[in-house]
Amino acid sequence: MKRRKRANGRGDETRMRILDAAERLIAAEGYATVSLRRITQAAGANIAAVNYYFESKHALLEAIFVRRIVPINAERMRLLEAALALPGAGREKLEAVVRAFVEPHLRLTREFGPGGTVVMQLLGRLSTDPEGKIEKLLLKQYDPIWRRFAAAFRALLPHLGKAAVYWRFYYLLGALYYLSSARQWLPRRSERLCNPENVEEAIESLIPFLVGALTAPEGNAKPA
Repeated sequence: MKRRKRANGRGDETRMRILDAAERLIAAEGYATVSLRRITQAAGANIAAVNYYFESKHALLEAIFVRRIVPINAERMRLLEAALALPGAGREKLEAVVRAFVEPHLRLTREFGPGGTVVMQLLGRLSTDPEGKIEKLLLKQYDPIWRRFAAAFRALLPHLGKAAVYWRFYYLLGALYYLSSARQWLPRRSERLCNPENVEEAIESLIPFLVGALTAPEGNAKPA
């Protein structure tokens, strides 16, 4: 994706308003449904501004991912390298790998403020979008992360077959994304004892649960 030079602070502000409006509308209604005209109206801008800063609707979508997802995945990779440098291959190392995947997601989406919830809604909607270009965009951002963490989990879970590791990593993703996108649901149903808005509480509750699920015996399934 080509990057346009920003002429001044006002131009940068316009670019951010367009990104914010695009996130919000696409998350609520889907990529195909929302037109550039609606995005620019919501941003208080015009079509020429989108063409100047992003060149196309697809490039605008990619810019959303670059702004939100790239920092999360970069921090995941940094923490993963530190986890893999730990000695041995026991539970402590597995916990560190799980933390490397979970913590950046929860911390940074909270730091995004309202934009964090929007991004999680956006990811949920785009993950089921049949548009081929969108699938390629998701794969571009997430495939390298999936491969690196899946390899780490396979090395640290030798009692599991390959298919079982992939299944459990997939369930890990589901738990993480549900926690991010549906965090208003739990407090009233837990007698106000559980608050997903508390990042530390959420992280320290989720990690042992995920480690326990990852390390559980495979049962009667045949190893791959």
